[in-house]
Amino acid sequence: MATKRTKADKAQRQADELESKSERRPAQVPKKTTTPENFSQAAAMTVREATKKR
Repeated sequence: MATKRTKADKAQRQADELESKSERRPAQVPKKTTTPENFSQAAAMTVREATKKR
């Protein structure tokens, strides 16, 4: 016969589950923010590519 689960058991199971999920996920890497310079350079490159095709 199964034993009754207590709140402490539930909390422990949830903690174990969260820990196992975090082990599977790769570390989050901060995204590189686009600076106006990078954005302008990228826009200029796309304009050049578009004009070359014509």
